[in-house]
Amino acid sequence: RYTPAPRRKEMPARHPDLQDISGTEHRTGFFMAALVALQLAGALGAVYFKLPIVAWFPISYLLGAVVSHALYVLIHDCVHNLAHSSADLNRALIILGNSVHVFPSGILFRHYHLIHHREMNDNVQDPDVPAHWEANLVQNSAPMKAFWMAFYSIFQSARTVTCDYKSPLTKPADAAWIALNYVVNFGLLGVLTYATKSYVPALYLLVASMASVGFHPLGARWIQEHYPTLPFQATYSYYGPLNWLMFNVGFHNEHHDFPTVPWSRLPQVKDKAPEYYNSLFAHYSYTKLLADFIVNPQWDLMLRRTKKVEDLADSKPEQVSTDAAKKVL
Repeated sequence: RYTPAPRRKEMPARHPDLQDISGTEHRTGFFMAALVALQLAGALGAVYFKLPIVAWFPISYLLGAVVSHALYVLIHDCVHNLAHSSADLNRALIILGNSVHVFPSGILFRHYHLIHHREMNDNVQDPDVPAHWEANLVQNSAPMKAFWMAFYSIFQSARTVTCDYKSPLTKPADAAWIALNYVVNFGLLGVLTYATKSYVPALYLLVASMASVGFHPLGARWIQEHYPTLPFQATYSYYGPLNWLMFNVGFHNEHHDFPTVPWSRLPQVKDKAPEYYNSLFAHYSYTKLLADFIVNPQWDLMLRRTKKVEDLADSKPEQVSTDAAKKVL
């Protein structure tokens, strides 16, 4: 089981006001509904305006992916019951946000993500760590890393089959929510296809969904959060401008330290306790990170399993200043 960093125990004593920012963010549900409506408008607009694939595909990839990613972030908050005090209402919001992602993965993500928090960086228990077959397949090959990023959502789903933890279907209540998730997602696809007599809405949503967690600047978030660089840390934050578009999910060290703080107040964790975060490595550019991950052979998927950061540089891992951290990648 994952042992939190020592700062997690020290910070509440030194900064008791951190407890004041925990709780729920009721605006999450409204943002989620608005983003679902916006994504559906894009999917239906592609048909209404009779856009050819050369027009709707880049719109879906560039803009639809931003909306899709934002929904994934809000789903993440609902996983931690931060949208409402009711766990069932949070589950319902997860299904709402996931409805335009094509794949009915929302409730399953809830199950596996909570395991990730408990078992972080465990090669067997943590579903966020690439499986051995997966890391061995990709290794540090640039073409394979690009392929892996493009189909990250599929690889992530496939690895859950080989990881060692309880199935989410063991509890009837959880199985019922998963079934509802499937009914809503596939039901919406059926309605869209029947109403428009076209597969374009479904394809628009599919491209946006896969791009948002794949070969896209925002897809670099999945590298940023836990893939080791120098110096080695269990988690890494991103403090670049895209936090404005993704509900502060870049504040990942802060999230793992205080998972009961919602997206709207995560920056306050760093503001209230800067001495704990300013010395940590942080990313500032997703585009640079994505490009470096693909072309630099030092980025090897096996490092996520072995966590041998000595392979990334000649010097040993050590805490560095924020300015120095910016120069590492």
